[in-house]
Amino acid sequence: MFQLNRQLMRFNDKLYIVKKTISGDKISDLELAKQYFGADYIVRPKTSNDYIFLETIQDLEYETTH
Repeated sequence: MFQLNRQLMRFNDKLYIVKKTISGDKISDLELAKQYFGADYIVRPKTSNDYIFLETIQDLEYETTH
């Protein structure tokens, strides 16, 4: 099943799904929050106090049959 209406971000020519954006004031344990949201990376922009939890989009590998 496909999930539509997801926010995407591009960093270093890679595409990521934004799992959650939370204010830095509300998080006390980043590693626990990362596991809870199922994120691969956490980004914190210099211009805000928010943490952005990102999931890597994997390239699909497929086989063709002739």
